[in-house]
Amino acid sequence: MPSQNSLHKIVIVGGGSAGISVASRLLNAGEKDVAVIDPAEVHYYQPLWTLVGGGRARAGQSARAEAAVMPQGATWIREAATEIDPDAQTVSLASGASVGYDFLVVCPGIALDWDRLPGAAQTLGTGGVSSNYQFDLAPKTWEFIKGMRRGTAVFTMPSGPIKCAGAPQKIAYLAADWWRQQGVLSDIHVVLVLPTPKMFGVPEFSAVLEQVAERYGIDVRLEHEVVEVNSAAKEMVLVNRRGGGEKNPFCLMTSRTWCRRRAPRPGSRPGLWRTRLTRAGTCRSTRRRCATPVTATCSAWAMPAPRRTPRPARRSGSRPRSW
Repeated sequence: MPSQNSLHKIVIVGGGSAGISVASRLLNAGEKDVAVIDPAEVHYYQPLWTLVGGGRARAGQSARAEAAVMPQGATWIREAATEIDPDAQTVSLASGASVGYDFLVVCPGIALDWDRLPGAAQTLGTGGVSSNYQFDLAPKTWEFIKGMRRGTAVFTMPSGPIKCAGAPQKIAYLAADWWRQQGVLSDIHVVLVLPTPKMFGVPEFSAVLEQVAERYGIDVRLEHEVVEVNSAAKEMVLVNRRGGGEKNPFCLMTSRTWCRRRAPRPGSRPGLWRTRLTRAGTCRSTRRRCATPVTATCSAWAMPAPRRTPRPARRSGSRPRSW
């Protein structure tokens, strides 16, 4: 890890799935000087947490040493990024050092913000309230699903940016299928709360998901959102986004998957990215202006497309590396 100021052609802020994937592709495309800034010692493959909550995988299977997944040839800077200065083309580190760059890829992720939902922070992991967006809570989701035999189970999706908009639906289907196998689905009122006007943004996918929800008898509430949680009373409050904000109480909140998100901020929990931009920029992948703070999972700042090179032939009998 550099102890003083350094300079690299390409700097990637964030060593999660996005960061290491970009680094790997650039190195495979022939780039020689790629640095990844990330202080984490453990890498979590977060897409697996939905399967953990559904009883199809163990939480430990999603964790690997960061050193084991860092692409060969990349320079790993094991510090937290605190500030990005596009004018000086530098990234400031928590130690006070800085890293210069020619090209920058920003993918620090987005932080969970339970405080924006009243009652959430105090109830997570207890009283049938859980989330698959956190390593230690995904197993709790499965615990609550296994232990439920009757009542109302609510699965919700928040408005705003989240890592995977399909995750709240996937856990609802996994839970419903488990209850079907156990012969108790008819005794459970499964409610899926979505803030969107349709099941999914792609019409073809939305039509299929509507059929899946109907097959399991799931009560889908479109353009609704949870605004309050009371674990002690087994109650939550819904807002009908179409009807001007009418609140509707729900009893027996048994199994939930929700979160609201914000960009990581300075002084947040250790291990989370602390990033502040000094100036807005343009994300080349979406062609949209990105203002402070960063809310995108992976935004490329003035990043040229990698050169395409022929992929080497795989040796007979070899297997691709996978999770």
